[in-house]
Amino acid sequence: MTNLLPSLETPWAGSHEVLVYPVGRAPYRRQKQQIQKPEGWDVWYVHGPDSRDDHPNWTEPETSFMHRHLNPERVDHGQQSYRIFGPAGPIWAGLKTQVEVIPGQRYSLQALAHGWCNHNDRDAVPGHEDCCGDPLCSWGAGRAEYAAYVEDLPPLNGDPWSDALHTAAFTVGIDPTGGGDPTSGRVIWSSALAIYNAFHPLSVFAIADNPTITVFLQQKMIWAFRNLDGYWDGVSLVEVDQPEEPITWHPPAFDYEKTAVLFGPQAGPELRAAGAIACSHPRLKGTDAQSVEDAATGPDVCSVKAVSWAEAELRPYIEENYPHVTLSFIDGESAAEIGVKLLPPLTEDVAIGMTDPRWADHRFGEDPVSRTGAYGCLLDACAVILRDVYGTDVTPPILDQLLVNARVAYFRGNLIDWPKLCSLFSSLQDPIKHNRRLSEFELTALLKDHVVILRRDDGKHFVVLERVEGEDLHVIETWDGTRQVWTIDDYLGVRAARVVEPTLQPLPDPEPSPPPPLEPGVSPGVLFGAQQQRYGEGRDEFISRVKPPAWMLLQGYEEARRIKELSPDTKVIIRYVDNDWGSYLFADDPDAAADRFLNKFRGSLERNAPWIDFVTGLNEYIAIDDYAALRASGIWLEALCAALDRIGYPARPIGFNTGVGNPEHDHLCDARGVERQIKLMVRGARALMWAGGGFGHHAYHGSRADGFCTLTTNDSDGRPNRFHYSMRSLLSIDKVLLEHDVEIDHYLTELGAIYYDPVHGMCNAGAGWRWPATMGEGAADRYVDELLLLNRYLVDWNAHNGGRLKAALLFLFGGNNDWKYFDLEGECSRKLADAFVRIQEEASG
Repeated sequence: MTNLLPSLETPWAGSHEVLVYPVGRAPYRRQKQQIQKPEGWDVWYVHGPDSRDDHPNWTEPETSFMHRHLNPERVDHGQQSYRIFGPAGPIWAGLKTQVEVIPGQRYSLQALAHGWCNHNDRDAVPGHEDCCGDPLCSWGAGRAEYAAYVEDLPPLNGDPWSDALHTAAFTVGIDPTGGGDPTSGRVIWSSALAIYNAFHPLSVFAIADNPTITVFLQQKMIWAFRNLDGYWDGVSLVEVDQPEEPITWHPPAFDYEKTAVLFGPQAGPELRAAGAIACSHPRLKGTDAQSVEDAATGPDVCSVKAVSWAEAELRPYIEENYPHVTLSFIDGESAAEIGVKLLPPLTEDVAIGMTDPRWADHRFGEDPVSRTGAYGCLLDACAVILRDVYGTDVTPPILDQLLVNARVAYFRGNLIDWPKLCSLFSSLQDPIKHNRRLSEFELTALLKDHVVILRRDDGKHFVVLERVEGEDLHVIETWDGTRQVWTIDDYLGVRAARVVEPTLQPLPDPEPSPPPPLEPGVSPGVLFGAQQQRYGEGRDEFISRVKPPAWMLLQGYEEARRIKELSPDTKVIIRYVDNDWGSYLFADDPDAAADRFLNKFRGSLERNAPWIDFVTGLNEYIAIDDYAALRASGIWLEALCAALDRIGYPARPIGFNTGVGNPEHDHLCDARGVERQIKLMVRGARALMWAGGGFGHHAYHGSRADGFCTLTTNDSDGRPNRFHYSMRSLLSIDKVLLEHDVEIDHYLTELGAIYYDPVHGMCNAGAGWRWPATMGEGAADRYVDELLLLNRYLVDWNAHNGGRLKAALLFLFGGNNDWKYFDLEGECSRKLADAFVRIQEEASG
């Protein structure tokens, strides 16, 4: 059947025309810069106050195209969809076009639509604060796909969260007479649907009365939310010869998301039994499918987890015949590990207790005579460990059944053999079992890459160790799942295992060869400047000779003028050290918090404003898995940017300034089955981009006196170590920002060499290049060579990315006390200046 409508795939031709229907007055056309008019369509909206009680004051919308390569979740057909959104308040808007048809012929109009409706009032939705500002979360619907007839929505009750479901209503319509007024009673409309987070079909039929009919796409969004977005795709109008025959089918008793476990032909009884155990989980609603068709048919939301299948064999068949299916492939060290991976994602705390009523009476072991609620402390501890490591909802009964099925982890009926249990799971390596007491220091070192279970000093109870703070051991009490504090004397014995990250496919080496020609405005020379704690020997010589792109002052902001005298083009950045970041980040009034922060150094900033280019915000406040801080950062940075503009400072903000290795890479989040973290920085990065600011990130690299350096080595999965340390923001974070239309300048606001611990595979942030185990006082030549190599990597990245890395600031010039091992002054700064000047001279020919 031929689609009679203009395609929304057609590239925008530059028109800003829109048709306005003012309430109570005649319509008119106008030009509006925030409108992108699709070819062959009219954009329209209703404007003004409505006298009816149930209608708001309709505001002006904006429109744009959404592109698959940037926002794949907003595109269903082809490479782009169409977005209509309300930046200021409620909107009643849509698209329309006229089509030449055959009078008396029946036509079917179909379209896909969904909305994203979100607000920033965290206090209004207790329990749902993490939804605020999340581009994949809509108030009322959360992050799930949602579609319901408006007439079937729960009644308004004054609760902002549930009432928000009434925000968006989508319809499609046909005027069979060819009239162009969307408010006319002649339009035949589909039933209004409230649709959120994912596309859902809309359709309507009409018989043409005239040679021309008009089709309409309409969205009404009635609350004045911060984000009121509607997305349209897959629009078609086709001839229908006759009404389609009604199809008799038997829907399920309730809507659900089907998850099917599909075993390959070679799967043995133990593996199939593990799958059946996983499918018994009450949240999984799973099916041990008997065939591919059994697994893939059913509701629209269907997930198939394939076990013992060759991906090349199964995926093409599923994609061709069952495109609605989400297909994943599960493998593991054992049937027990596969069973754990098949469980639903963890949505609650890892901490659970053996006396939980859901399983307190479950009898466990190969000789199941003991109740979990009485003797299941070690079983519960193992479940907590696996919940943490695999991110799935492992419960004591399911773990018990998986261990019984494995027939290796129990002895004497219901006693757990810790080393044999660990042998079932590829992520638990090198098990430790002893009945000795380790010191607080030894436990802290063990926790860096091990999971740890402690045995009580009487030998009759086990708990899970989470962290050590001084003499306090913070544990999960397996009796009831609460968190408690033990002392070193409370335990005698350890069960531990080294946690191994999942094996991942190697990434390509980020260093391309040869690099393309530099884009206009991209410097081929030196990207290094420095952070300055105090004036140090050789500083003026370094700045005047090298002319660094940027220089940061931690104190003594009056020196900004001197730096500009030495090098007028050097950007001066100031950082105010305030470690009470929580009082700003989670403040009830972000705007007041931003003013409070700036007021602490406002006088100095105003006195030196002509020579200060950038102000950094809070420092190193985001850690891996700190979702609360990640989400709050967007709100905080919006407030900081607004405060700078409100006060009128010419200085621009540099935000985030995250510590090396934070937050987690997307692929590692995916491997652990947790929410991706980098996307939560998009909101704050967008605010910085709009404010003309920059994205700050710390970029240390690891070194050792034996010659090891993360700039030249790969990790165990084949990735260059600089992907994890010195260039994370450029090689991992920037990619995600670009996918969300955020193209921002980068500033590596701290970097340099620090000690790399070979035992734990981690960098020691307190041990700079002068520390003996890192390089040592006499290693300035080696340090210069490492920095020249890093500069080459950074310049090469700039050559491929529009020169958006503006500066890399070495830590530290004039270091005192704890930072003396990082100090660059004196001989090191002179050698750096000599090397950098040579690079600049070579680059200039």
